[in-house]
Amino acid sequence: MSGWDATLVVAVTAMVAVMASLRTPRRKALVLAFPVPFTIASMAVGRPLDATHVVALSLLFLYTVGVWALHRRVRVPLLAAIVASVAGFLALATVLNGILPRSEAGFWWAVAATALIGSGLLVTLPVQEEPGARRELPLVVKLPAVLVTVVALVSVKELIGGFMTLFPMVGVLASYENRLGLWSNVRQIPVVMLTMLPLMVTSHLLHDRLGLAASLAIGWLPFALIVTPFLRRGWRGGPAGPRRAARRSA
Repeated sequence: MSGWDATLVVAVTAMVAVMASLRTPRRKALVLAFPVPFTIASMAVGRPLDATHVVALSLLFLYTVGVWALHRRVRVPLLAAIVASVAGFLALATVLNGILPRSEAGFWWAVAATALIGSGLLVTLPVQEEPGARRELPLVVKLPAVLVTVVALVSVKELIGGFMTLFPMVGVLASYENRLGLWSNVRQIPVVMLTMLPLMVTSHLLHDRLGLAASLAIGWLPFALIVTPFLRRGWRGGPAGPRRAARRSA
């Protein structure tokens, strides 16, 4: 395990611990907005951002809505829903990593499609109030779970490429910790999609001149500017999205 891989273990564990300390589902979901695992995992993969990184945002949404749908709609036990959704993510990532173009045009087409998908989801998905709960995993369970997840990802990173960077490392444990707020997790992912795109575009444009680490660091600047209003609104309890979505949920 490389230094970046070990850093990823620490970062994911810390984010899950923060999420577990929060009471309301909406505030728990806000933790998903921070691209700390993405940034560190990108360094672990060690290659310029391409279409696979961008399309991985849509797979992250599919994972999150998959857990919600299987558990809440189909009544599948939560752990089984998580395992099935993880398997779906990895299967799609493996297939798409082999067929998506790594060209400049492929990157920009992926950005445009993801922006349209994220905007559509943000406008149409209703905001729902969910009961708060704390279900913090014991540290003796959480640490091995994070370690196993990261080690497994490292072992298949050549197989899934840039999709590794947005594998739901925090999302897997977040689905368990925020079991009564699964829809809040779903509703947060369009925000993640739209705020992550400027970070990805910035890194892509600056990579050849500055390298991966510097381009990712600079990418955090536009990310911070765009995500701040969403974080303020979500922390106060307002809908993290357009007013239309809030009215629809009423």
